[in-house]
Amino acid sequence: MKFIIKLCAIALLIQPLCAESWSGKVHCSFGGSSTLHDYQGEANAPIQAEHNPTGHWQFKASVAIKDMSTDNASRDKNMQKMFHSDEYPTIKVTTKKLSLATDSAPQTLSIEVSIAGKTKIIAAKCSKWSLSKTNLEFDLDFPISLTEYGLERPKAMFGLIVVDDKVNVSTHIVMKADQGA
Repeated sequence: MKFIIKLCAIALLIQPLCAESWSGKVHCSFGGSSTLHDYQGEANAPIQAEHNPTGHWQFKASVAIKDMSTDNASRDKNMQKMFHSDEYPTIKVTTKKLSLATDSAPQTLSIEVSIAGKTKIIAAKCSKWSLSKTNLEFDLDFPISLTEYGLERPKAMFGLIVVDDKVNVSTHIVMKADQGA
């Protein structure tokens, strides 16, 4: 009996040392320019996070390329082809051991973005950080260079219309602490 009581006491002491699991959704807006006009698009994706007792956060999100929409079926098809979505169906964004400010002041973070089998570390601006015991909300903005990922920029009209290399990505993330975490 004493052994069971000691085991329960140890378990209660260790529990705060375990990472908390969080989950939620990312709303992603992206856009850029071409030689003809600007374009905009959107996607939604699930996101998971671990928050450990030392204050570090680790985030993971995967955006299904087929769910990315510019409200133009032909352009979306070209975008899927550019991303090689048949072989690489998702764009993955991850972080490792982020220490985030406790206030909502903007800060620059390093994130890993994997596209078409290539992973790059990108500087992202984190803003509007709001954290309570059970809710987390923030924005994350970053640029993507298509050529850095070895992607051929889409062209139309026999190459007269070309998409610019830079794509601006803006995300709004809303998460909740998982029950039992």
